[in-house]
Amino acid sequence: MIAANMIKINGKWYQPGEELPADRKPNVEPTKPDLNFDVESLKSENFDRDIQASNETDYTRKDIMDMKYFALKSLANKHGISADNKKTEVLRNEVIKALGL
Repeated sequence: MIAANMIKINGKWYQPGEELPADRKPNVEPTKPDLNFDVESLKSENFDRDIQASNETDYTRKDIMDMKYFALKSLANKHGISADNKKTEVLRNEVIKALGL
């Protein structure tokens, strides 16, 4: 087989028009990511602490900056902020603004 473009096979580069080795590894189909995962696996190690902090009334800016998405979403909903389809950074800034921090 002749290389149509520059390609690297088994650690060696081949220029367009060069003959490719016959013993090259076959092309492998890319695998699709497994989207069947448990939401629990996305929670941080400190999720319970974050949720507990979100149930308290005293917050610092640092507390909010350290919160993971699920705890932040819980806090936002508690304060009447819609958290649907928002990135963590956007939600974090809205919560900070709502709490006046």
